[in-house]
Amino acid sequence: MNFRRIYNRLSRTYDMRHTSPTTLEIRKKEIPIVKRFASGRILDVGCGTGFHLPLLKNITGMDISEGMLRLVKSENPVLQASAERIPFKDREFDSILCMFSVLNVCNHKEAIKEMQRILKPRGIAIVSVASIWDRDYDSLDDKKKVRQTKEMKNKGFQISGEDMEMYLFSKDELVGLFEDSGFSLELFDSLFILQKPRWGDLTRFSFREKMRLRLERFYPKGYGCIYLMVFRKS
Repeated sequence: MNFRRIYNRLSRTYDMRHTSPTTLEIRKKEIPIVKRFASGRILDVGCGTGFHLPLLKNITGMDISEGMLRLVKSENPVLQASAERIPFKDREFDSILCMFSVLNVCNHKEAIKEMQRILKPRGIAIVSVASIWDRDYDSLDDKKKVRQTKEMKNKGFQISGEDMEMYLFSKDELVGLFEDSGFSLELFDSLFILQKPRWGDLTRFSFREKMRLRLERFYPKGYGCIYLMVFRKS
């Protein structure tokens, strides 16, 4: 699948789609985590149109899509490259951002190795991914009944007429992949446990849906459709 071509095409509507209530809920959760943990020299892997770049100092944006990069309004430097082949020397960065969908659509094992390579010792990787639970489950009870099979790991969908496929992670799997590359988990959070995300839907959440989102803080985080994790390199 040619994700460079797909994201070049999607760049024209990318920012509009990401004004959706679903994305805004994700931003509310991730921004405090990013500001708390990211420091020093920072690389944003898969920066898209540059949402995170104005939030931090000494940050470089990187994306596979030149169409996305043309829309970046930040004065921070940006470059075109893939997550699997990051064009920087070993141990150049103190922190890495790799936010939603990057690890879901690339060769995640190679991308994690590259993060390990370019991070300094004790460096931080902040990642968010679509989890194994980002599917059509109607309730938490439904999720508890589901066995994690190989068939559940891939999710196909369409955006603007483009066929796409994402690899979905369980918490244990993603933690294991980072641990195998010499990282330890510093923080784990999630959202969309009771309330399903509505991707690409600009309709506001109803009062009932907002209450579900508020109640999620009292439920097991492992069932969230979106995982937010912070890893530290040893």
